[in-house]
Amino acid sequence: MKRLLVISLLSLLAVSCEDFLEETPDRLTPENFPASPEEVRLLMGSSFNELHNSGGYFERASMYINEIAADNAGARRTIGHPVGDLKSYAFRADNAEITRAYERLYIAINEMNFIISPLESRRDESWVPPYLGAAKAFRAYLYHDLVQLFGPIPLVTEPIESVEETQAATRTPITEVYDQIIGDLEDAEGLLEGHVWSERASIPNQAFAKATLARVYMTMAGEPLNQSERWAQAAQKAQEIIDMGQYVLLDNYADLWTLENKNNTEIILAGQRSMEGNDTRSLLNRRTRPRDGTPLQGSGTINTNIEYYNKFSPDDERRDATVSLFTVNTLVTPADTIWYTEYRGGNINEATPHYSKFWDSDRPDEDWNDQGRRNSNAVPIFRYAEVLLMLAESINEAQGPTMAAYDAINRVRARAGLTALNGLTQEEFRAAVRLERELEFGVEGKRRFDLVRWGTLIQVMQNDQFAGSNIQDFHVLLPIPLNEFNLSPNLGEQNFGYGGE
Repeated sequence: MKRLLVISLLSLLAVSCEDFLEETPDRLTPENFPASPEEVRLLMGSSFNELHNSGGYFERASMYINEIAADNAGARRTIGHPVGDLKSYAFRADNAEITRAYERLYIAINEMNFIISPLESRRDESWVPPYLGAAKAFRAYLYHDLVQLFGPIPLVTEPIESVEETQAATRTPITEVYDQIIGDLEDAEGLLEGHVWSERASIPNQAFAKATLARVYMTMAGEPLNQSERWAQAAQKAQEIIDMGQYVLLDNYADLWTLENKNNTEIILAGQRSMEGNDTRSLLNRRTRPRDGTPLQGSGTINTNIEYYNKFSPDDERRDATVSLFTVNTLVTPADTIWYTEYRGGNINEATPHYSKFWDSDRPDEDWNDQGRRNSNAVPIFRYAEVLLMLAESINEAQGPTMAAYDAINRVRARAGLTALNGLTQEEFRAAVRLERELEFGVEGKRRFDLVRWGTLIQVMQNDQFAGSNIQDFHVLLPIPLNEFNLSPNLGEQNFGYGGE
């Protein structure tokens, strides 16, 4: 599906879909498309690729916003570059990565709408329910990311097909967006009941719908809605996934990140990548590798810090599977290029850690260079470990640390080689499960979301060496991209703090 390059989110949706329909007007029209599972997969595959390619949401914008704009990830870029501005909380409403996130999410939502809208009235066709459920579950997940990032947003549940629809867009209150998200996910649960996809972890299934519901309920229980009754609902959904008996933690945490184990028994949904072309290869491998001057060097765009490395116990098997240490080699020229060599002892505080989860290339060095230092590693969206930690956190917040809560967190800790927890107060358990999430999901696009819902983003980032002098209370939300106000005059006011007050 070809795409026209335009600057606005919603106009991009309209033009993109018009262009898609114009390619084969005798067949692909809103009245008769999609007419088969193959056509649903065509559109769903296009949407997933838009989100997971090297310039997409999950592999780029989400990593920059949810990791670099949090405390445990760093950036080679400095203020004046969109990524450096995110790290330093110097970003404005015209930030290119924030705009990219907003655009890519709505592009994918609109493509889900092109699946959902015609299939709603055809539920009695035997092939329709699981595909309708998958599209609804994924649309709900995308809207959940949007509402967490931007607050009140346009709620679009029908395909955008005209510029007039774009211009009429208005922002919907947060609670109404959540009502739509929950309704979609509850419907998806039923539509996906008992269905097993032939491809593991590549299409949303019932477990994904339940996991997303648990995540949504946990978010609603936290900041800014503070609906404490949602904790019990989150725990129930997490437990339902466990009771399905379909997922198992891998014995070795490091095995999660090898090419041969992608889409393993722990993965509920992951972005699928391949080596068939540049647009289908994962670039996280390159972005997280240091610029070390060897054939396996990367761009060093995303790194971490020694503080994060030191949060791991030396006995934690996740540490060396998540972070690799390097030191700056000042003897190499040119002087304006950062080069790293493997850390071999000395002052550890002078080391520059890099995330190493996505480094497995499984290819000889010459192929590594020819393929642009990309690989085909799947990028997890939901793993079973998160289900266990969602259960532990939700039970603790709802009723304190029960045996079920201990069992859930200790299963994750046992896999990491750590001793079991016991005898904690509710507050101590809260701190323990939050640390467990921090260590388990490094550079998986979850950190900023957690800090916001816990109400700790401002406090944590005030202690960050880059963001500390710039972070303000209003930064719990991102600005609506400036281009959207130029194209959609009914969007109303900008989020507070970004020129809209």
